[in-house]
Amino acid sequence: MFPTREDGVTRRVVLATYLALTVVFTLAFVFERGVFAETGWFVNAQNMAGWTWLFWPDPSRPLAQTPITLGYFLTGGSYLGIFLLYALSILLTGLLTQKILLFLAPDKPVLAFLAGAFTLIHGADQAVNQFGMIVVRQGVVGILGASLAVLWFLKKGNRVPLVCIVLRE
Repeated sequence: MFPTREDGVTRRVVLATYLALTVVFTLAFVFERGVFAETGWFVNAQNMAGWTWLFWPDPSRPLAQTPITLGYFLTGGSYLGIFLLYALSILLTGLLTQKILLFLAPDKPVLAFLAGAFTLIHGADQAVNQFGMIVVRQGVVGILGASLAVLWFLKKGNRVPLVCIVLRE
């Protein structure tokens, strides 16, 4: 059922399964109610001058609210943009995890598929649409994306990402 190398059918089956899990996850735990917590931030952001509405006032995490605020404004003040952004983050955690495991263990596609599915549904509970959870999920997507990029560069024989990581530390 799962060949060692991905073919078009396998990719479509994985994507369809992950999309179905994302839809079920989102409908069950996200769309049933409005967003909790700091809704006042982006609701009041429309009264802020210049570009300050894009940045969270905490200097340690100024971009934490940016995607959420953009999602709110790009859908005309609806929570739909925030929910769609979060659903995309949910889907990407599964897809990126699966790709990372295929890089590390190309002969274990079923394991990669299951790891992606479990990563996608991790955190499926009533707290998923609190901003703390949304920001964490977006952070996980960033980390998984960066990890996949490092693996890709290393596979190509490029050591630049490792130098950047060492210099950062």
